[in-house]
Amino acid sequence: MESHSDATNEDDMPDPFSFESQYVDPVCIFNGTKVVAAVVDMFSISCVSPPSQNDQGSGILFQISGNDGLDATEAGIFVYMASQDRGSLSLEPSHGPKGGGTRVNVSGVTSGPIVSDVPALCRFGKVVSPAIEVGPLGEYAVCESPPAALNDYASSVQVDISMVGQVNVFSEVGVVFRYDEKVSIASLQPSNGQVTGGTVVKLEGGPFYNSTDILCRFGKQLVIATYHDHDEVSCTTPNLGWVDEHQRLSVFTMANKPEIQSITAKVDDYVNEVHTCQTFGTDNPLTEEQVLVVDIEDVLAMYPSSTWAVRLHTTNERRSLPLVLPLSPSVVETALKDMFQMDEITVTQVFETASPAAQRFNITAEADIDRIEVEALCIACSSGYDTSSISFLTKTTRNGTDNISDDEEGRGFRLVAPGGSLSYPLSQHTRWLHHDETAGGMLEALEGLLPQGFYVNRTGPLPNNAYKWDVVLPKNTSFGGETLQVVRTGGAAVKLKGTNASVSCSLTRLGTAKLEGQFKLSFKEESTKSIPHNASNGDIQAALEELNGIGSIKVNSVSTDANNSGSGAYQWHITFDNLKNAGDLPLLTVERPTPDVFFFGTNASIDVSETRKGSSSEVYRLVVPPDAKRFAILLDELEGDALQVGSDGAEVMNNINSIAGGRSMLVESFQRPHIPLGSQLSPPYGPASGGNTVTVSGNGFSRSSVCSFGMQETPTPARFVSNTSIVCIAPKAGDQQTVDVRVSNDRINWSEQSLSYRYLSVVST
Repeated sequence: MESHSDATNEDDMPDPFSFESQYVDPVCIFNGTKVVAAVVDMFSISCVSPPSQNDQGSGILFQISGNDGLDATEAGIFVYMASQDRGSLSLEPSHGPKGGGTRVNVSGVTSGPIVSDVPALCRFGKVVSPAIEVGPLGEYAVCESPPAALNDYASSVQVDISMVGQVNVFSEVGVVFRYDEKVSIASLQPSNGQVTGGTVVKLEGGPFYNSTDILCRFGKQLVIATYHDHDEVSCTTPNLGWVDEHQRLSVFTMANKPEIQSITAKVDDYVNEVHTCQTFGTDNPLTEEQVLVVDIEDVLAMYPSSTWAVRLHTTNERRSLPLVLPLSPSVVETALKDMFQMDEITVTQVFETASPAAQRFNITAEADIDRIEVEALCIACSSGYDTSSISFLTKTTRNGTDNISDDEEGRGFRLVAPGGSLSYPLSQHTRWLHHDETAGGMLEALEGLLPQGFYVNRTGPLPNNAYKWDVVLPKNTSFGGETLQVVRTGGAAVKLKGTNASVSCSLTRLGTAKLEGQFKLSFKEESTKSIPHNASNGDIQAALEELNGIGSIKVNSVSTDANNSGSGAYQWHITFDNLKNAGDLPLLTVERPTPDVFFFGTNASIDVSETRKGSSSEVYRLVVPPDAKRFAILLDELEGDALQVGSDGAEVMNNINSIAGGRSMLVESFQRPHIPLGSQLSPPYGPASGGNTVTVSGNGFSRSSVCSFGMQETPTPARFVSNTSIVCIAPKAGDQQTVDVRVSNDRINWSEQSLSYRYLSVVST
C-alpha cells in the first residue's frame, strides 16, 4: 500500500485559476455563437459581440467559458442597443405635472424583441417601476411618471430603461424628464382683436419653458405658442368665425396736447481698453546712515612732523584713493560716490567730538550700501612709525533699502500677450524689458502682439524708482477680460533687483463696443421696415408714416452721449400732431431681435417711453348699420347732407366740416367693403356626398372670405391662401345637380359673377 503524508508539499498545491494560464482557452458565447476572447489580465477578458440577428432579438443569452465552450457559466442577458449614439433615447412627452401620472413613450432603446419574458423596467430618478407597455419589436416602452415627491421634489430627473427587466441592466443612455410648475397667466396684451384672427397676443406669467408643445386655447380652439422667455409667450388668435360687422366712421376734433413718445437708444460710453503694468518696491523705503570718526591726536603727538592719510574701503574690495588728513566732507563724499558709483550720497561733518583732533562725519545714502572701513597711511613719515595710536570708528546706524533696477545683465522682466503661453516654450512674448523702459521701447516690444493702433503712456519715476505703463488699445477692440501677464517661472522669470522688487499687470478698463445694427418699431400690430441705429429724423418719420395707423408726425432728436465718446447713444422724440392721432395713444414698441432686427453694443438697449400723454377735446365714433343705404351726420342738432354708404373719406369730411361751425375735424376712414371676384373653380365638380376641397381663384379675397354653394343656408368658411386664392369644402348636394358658387368677404356683399359647380352621381354596375 502506498503511504501518504499528512503534510502537503507546496509544489503539489493546485494553481489558482488564471485566464493567463496556458491551459485556459477562454471564449464568450452569444446565444450559442462562440467568440474568441482576448485576455486582459489574470481575471479579465474582453470579447467583441457579433452583429445582432433579427431572429435573436435585442436581449440574448450570454455565457463565458475557459475551455472553448465545453463548460460555461450560467446564462446572463446581453442587450443590443438601437444606436451607439448617446442621444438616441427619446421621450414623448419629455415633461409633465409634478403629481405624476404622465404616460411617457420611451423610444430608441433597442433594435429588436427581448428573448426574456421578464417585463421591461422604467427608472425615473431613483424610482423604478414596471413598464406599462412594450413594443412588439422592443422598439419602445411606455412608462408612467411617478410623483415628484418620490424624487425629493426634484425639478427634473434622468429617465432610463431596462428592456430585460433587470435593475442592473439599464441602457445608461439617460434623458431628462422635467416636472412642470403650474402655469399662471398674469396679463395678456392686447385683450381684443379681429374676429378673423391673426392678432398676436402677448401673455405674461409663467413659468414657461422653451418647448414646441406650448399651446394657447381660445375658446375651444388650440394654437401653437411662440416661446420668448421664462415669463412670456405669444399666440396668434385663430379665426373666431363669422360675427356681424358694422362699418365704422371716426371723427376727431383738434387735439389739445399732441402725444409725444421718445425712442431712446442706450449704450455705455465708447472707451478704449487699458492694460496697466507697474513695477513696485518696498512699501517703506529707507536711506542708509553710517558714521565715520577719525582721531589722530595721539599719533600727531608722537610724530609731529609726519603727514597722514586714510583710505576708505569695503569688505567687497571697493577702495578709495588715499585721502590726506585732516578730511573735509566734500572730499569724503566725492570718494564715496566714486567707490559706490552712485550720486545719491551725502556727507556732513559733526564738530561735537571729545578730542579736538578727531573728525566725525555722518554719511547718508539713498540705497543700501556696504559698511565703510578705514585704514591709515603715513605718506611723510620716518621709518618705524606706529599706526596703532590712530583711532577709527565706523558703524551703520540704519540700513537703507535698494531702489528697483535691472540685474547685472540689464534684464528686468518679460510680458506675454493675452492668448500666449506662459509655460515653455513661451509664445506671444516680449523681449527682456528694463525696469525704466521708455514708452517707445514698450510700444516696440509689444508690436505684433496687440491690435494695430495701440499706444503706451509711461509714468515715473515713482518712489523706489518704480514706473507705470498704460497700454491703450484702439477703440472697438478688447481681449474680453484677459490682460497682459508677467512671466514668473523658468529662465524668463522676473530679474528685477531692489528691495521687494516686483512687477504686475492688470486690466484697468475694459473696452466697450459702440451701438450698431438696426431695429423695427410696431404700432397697433403694424411693423415698420428696418431702421438703422443712427437713423436721421427723416428716416424715423418716413418709416412710421408708412404705417396705416399713423398719420403725419414730427421727429426731432438729440444725442445722449454725454461724454462725446462716439457711443451712438441717441434719442428721438416723436410728436403725433395729426388729428388722426389725437388723444392718448398706445406706445410704440421695439420688436424682439430677429435676423433683420438686431442691435448691439456694450449694454445696448432701445426703449420707448411716453414723454407727454396726448389729449383731445372730443372724439366721435359713428356706427353705420350694415343694412343702411343712406345716412346723414348730426352735429349739435345740425344735420348734414345725405350720404351714400360707401362714400369716400373726403366727401364725408366735407359734409362734416359744413356743419362743424369752424371746428377743425378729420375723418379717419370710411370706405365701401371690397367685394371679391371669383373667376375659376378647381375642380368644378365633386361627389354628391360633399366634403371635398375646391380651390377658388380670383382676386380681392381676405381672411374673412366665405363660399356659398347654391341655396346653402350657412356659407362655408374659406381657408385663405392669398388675395387671389381661397379653398372651400363643398357641402353635401341638395336637389340640384349643378349649383352657382359665389364668394363674399362680409356675408352681405356677394360676388356678382357666379361659378358653376356640378355634383357627380354614383353609377353602380
